[in-house]
Amino acid sequence: MRTEHRADPDQPKTYNRVRDVMEHVPWYTFKDQARLAADIGVAPSTVSRFLRGQTRPTFSMACALTGAVERRLGRRLDPRELISLDGRYPTANVCRLLGCPGCLPRRAYDAEGSLQPGFEGVAPGEWAVYPTLAGEGR
Repeated sequence: MRTEHRADPDQPKTYNRVRDVMEHVPWYTFKDQARLAADIGVAPSTVSRFLRGQTRPTFSMACALTGAVERRLGRRLDPRELISLDGRYPTANVCRLLGCPGCLPRRAYDAEGSLQPGFEGVAPGEWAVYPTLAGEGR
């Protein structure tokens, strides 16, 4: 199965918020990229490039990715909530999408548990908010 291809500058960019979704899935809180790679049957380097936006997923990878996250969440998820062609998503707020009452990601804190400067003033649940698709709710 071909899992990904290098981004072609003549092709439209894809966006993803998979890392933000993974923050809400306990299974992915340890060795997140390796576990996601094993769940979808690709190399960890493929997942790393995808999460960094360096590659676009094939249809089969997008399906496998959505299925893996759904299994770990225990609920259905629209693939458009994970991957976007224009950076907009049906549900703007990742915490709201996943039924989280509001949190901050692990990366918001340093090794001593202090809040990182980039997250000062960010309300729990408001760190992962994206533009929505036209006509769709927050």
